[in-house]
Amino acid sequence: MRQDNKRRPPSSGGDRRTNSATGWQNNASRTGSANVGGKRDGGRRRDDGFGNPAGGSGRTSGRPERFGPTGEARRPSGRPERFGPVGETRRPSARPQRGGPAADARKPFPRPEYVKPFSDEDVREVALTDAIPNEERLEGRNAVLEALAAGRAFNKVWYLKPLPDKKMDHRLNEIVHRFIDTDTVLYPVERKILDRMAVTPSHQGIIAQVAAHQYAEPEDILALAEARGEKPFILLLDQIQDSQNLGAIMRTADAAGVHGIIMPRRRSVALDASAAKSSAGAIEHVLCARVTNLNRTIEDFKARGIWVAGLAMEGEPIFTCDKLDIPLALVIGSEGQGISQSVAENCDFLLQIPMRGKINSLNASNAAAVAMYEVFRHRTLPES
Repeated sequence: MRQDNKRRPPSSGGDRRTNSATGWQNNASRTGSANVGGKRDGGRRRDDGFGNPAGGSGRTSGRPERFGPTGEARRPSGRPERFGPVGETRRPSARPQRGGPAADARKPFPRPEYVKPFSDEDVREVALTDAIPNEERLEGRNAVLEALAAGRAFNKVWYLKPLPDKKMDHRLNEIVHRFIDTDTVLYPVERKILDRMAVTPSHQGIIAQVAAHQYAEPEDILALAEARGEKPFILLLDQIQDSQNLGAIMRTADAAGVHGIIMPRRRSVALDASAAKSSAGAIEHVLCARVTNLNRTIEDFKARGIWVAGLAMEGEPIFTCDKLDIPLALVIGSEGQGISQSVAENCDFLLQIPMRGKINSLNASNAAAVAMYEVFRHRTLPES
């Protein structure tokens, strides 16, 4: 005879809901007031929450038992056991174990070591360089070497102290030994001190305090061109405000044979540590002058027979210009605005660098390099 899984409706004191699909029932009388203290409810004995008498296993549902009666072992399931009986080791898994070779391969960077805080002596060393004006600071090996070759006076030098079990870098050792017989004060310090002192991206293990760079005069630049027997080739920088651009321009100017650079005193960068580092030492070999009024200097050059050309988008292509083998002053504008309107109106002619890409401008140092080498080509290479 087929057994009917449908439960009887509860008597008073509880709310028992029946799921027609599974036959499971919810007996709210377990927490209701009718069963408090174990009293009988309407003449019925308390059940176990599934409609069965307490302590029995009279379930008639088609679902398998999840848990047997108290003390009875769990019946086997079709799924594999995650854990075996108590005391049995876990079966091996196909996934890599944590902490094994696979896990080590996923950790390419070692755990950082503890860094000691600055001592009082370290703080004093850093305070010494913080008080140095930026125009009196040199950072990097090339900048220091070229300043030595140019005869600049050094006041103090901070260099990287070697570790106890290692030797000092060979090139750095040579640079430091050149200061031994001078009046320069040497400070061997740890790398963390140099990193804190530096104002450029890479100090290369040496920072120096030197005498401020001596600016030239426009007459000095013209005298240099006359001494070399060459037509003057001068750069006029209109409001260049990035030190690294200035250093890169000076480096190219030294290679392209420029006689000097002229900048306005206001709204222009100075010859600081970043410019010296970016120039790779060219700051010691290229004359640089500062003037109060750039337009007045342009007028003076015109009176001396020097042509003035400005780089601008509305000029003629520089690669087809035939007026570059003359006494020339080339104006380079700022990074964002280019040359100012008053300076552009004061130029004899304007030049442009043709471009075919989607970006219609070049970095100031890149544009200056292209223009300087085009002038260099006209002056040195024979006409084809």
